[in-house]
Amino acid sequence: MPNWCNNYAVLSHTDSAQIDRVEAAAAEGQLMTEFFPCQAGLLEAPLPGGDMTPAYRDRRMEYWGVSLEIASEDISTYRESPTSINLIFFSVWSAPLAFYAALETLGFGVRANYFEPSTQFCGQFERNQHTRFHIKEDPEWLEINIPSDLLDEMNILNHC
Repeated sequence: MPNWCNNYAVLSHTDSAQIDRVEAAAAEGQLMTEFFPCQAGLLEAPLPGGDMTPAYRDRRMEYWGVSLEIASEDISTYRESPTSINLIFFSVWSAPLAFYAALETLGFGVRANYFEPSTQFCGQFERNQHTRFHIKEDPEWLEINIPSDLLDEMNILNHC
């Protein structure tokens, strides 16, 4: 059973058709595949039943930053404007940081926060800059060391 990482991302683009693509791809469970398709051999799990070998999982982790596509039932979208969309979703083990970086090369603005409560880490991604924090279960430490917008947006204080 994987650990689930909670993600909140705001994507923007000057072309509203690109935001339409994000919204449609998220609804189909093909968000990462739509904009940053896996190389041949990374699309299908090599074992019966969809199980992944460690090597297969590791290659997808390198490619997207996560081992599985974001399922349609694990993502919610909210359109802020024609050129901006909010995404709230679960991803397996970590945030899709490589995917965010790929979106930026396609002209998207990306601002994302994430929190993985089981293994106690959180972080932020914006303008191809990534900051990751290992969490201590001490509210005072959290308030001193974790940016307040990340604490608030991901509701971290209530988990620790």
